Amino acid sequence: MRPETTYELKITFICENPTRTKDQLKAFLQENEIFEFVEGALDVDINHDYDSSDIELFELSGGNEAPLSIFKYDRDFLSSLRDRLQKSFNNSIKMEIKELATTLWTEGWKESFKPIFTEKFCVHPPWDKPKSINKNYISIEIDPGMAFGTGQHETTQLCLQAIETVVPPLLTNNADLTLADVGCGSGILAIAAKKIGINQLVATDIDLDAVASAQSNAKVNGVEYHCFKGSTPTTGPFDIVVANILAVVIRKIFTDLVSACKNNGRLIISGILSEEAKELETIAKNHNLTLEHKSEQNNWCCFVFRRNN
Repeated sequence: MRPETTYELKITFICENPTRTKDQLKAFLQENEIFEFVEGALDVDINHDYDSSDIELFELSGGNEAPLSIFKYDRDFLSSLRDRLQKSFNNSIKMEIKELATTLWTEGWKESFKPIFTEKFCVHPPWDKPKSINKNYISIEIDPGMAFGTGQHETTQLCLQAIETVVPPLLTNNADLTLADVGCGSGILAIAAKKIGINQLVATDIDLDAVASAQSNAKVNGVEYHCFKGSTPTTGPFDIVVANILAVVIRKIFTDLVSACKNNGRLIISGILSEEAKELETIAKNHNLTLEHKSEQNNWCCFVFRRNN
C-alpha cells in the first residue's frame, strides 16, 4: 500500500551563478546516492504537453536556473538532507519542504506512462492494460510510485530485450539459473526475469521507496523475490547480473558487479550513453569480460558481457 502523503524538498537557487551551483548540488546528490530528482517547475495539477521533447519542457520550465525538487515518502529523510545541503551551500540556495497527496502526485505524471512492447513483454500501468495483450506477450503491470522505472526509458527497454534474448537459451541447459537485479527501481526487470523462467532471484536498490515499489509490484504480478536496500548483493555469485543504472555508479561498483557474477556468467549493463561506450568496453576488458552483444536505442547502450573463467 502506497503512503497517502508525498513530500517535496524544493531547492531554489538564489546566487549569482545558479547553473554552476546547481551542477555542484547535483554532484553532491550523486555522491550521497540520490539520483532521482525533478528539474524545473512541476505542477501536478496540470496536464503537461507530452508531445514536446524533454529538452523543450525543461527549457520552458526554467532550464538550468529552474528549481530542483526531490520527492520522497519519508519527511525525516528530506529534513536530514536539507540540513546537510544547508551546511554545504549556505546562502546559495533556498529550501522548503512541502507535502501533497500521493494520489495528486500520481495524476500529475500518469498520462506520460504508456504501455510499451518488446518481442516477449508488454509493460503497462494498472489503468491502461492493452486489449491486444494475448498469449504472445508476457504482461508486466507496473505502478512505479516514486521509483524510476516505467519501461518508457530506452535503457529499460534495452534490458528487457537483453533478458528475453539471453535467459531462454541458458535455461535450456540450467533450470536453476540465478539472477541479481542491481538498482531494481520499480522492479520491471526482476519481474520480467521471474516471468520468463528465473526461479532464484534477488533485487536491490539504495532507495527505500524503490524497494517498497518493487515489492508491491512483485505481488501485483504474482511473483516472489527477495528485494532489499543495498548495492551489489553479497549472496551470490549469480548466473546473470543485471544493472540498469547511471554510468557514474557503474564505474564505482563495476568490480563488485563482476564479483557478483559467476565464472562464465552474464553481466547485462545499461544506463550508458553512446559516447561512454568505449570507456565501458575498456573497463570490461580489463576485468576479463568478453562482449557478447551490444544494442543501442536513441543514444543509449546496453551490453551483455560474459565473465571468463
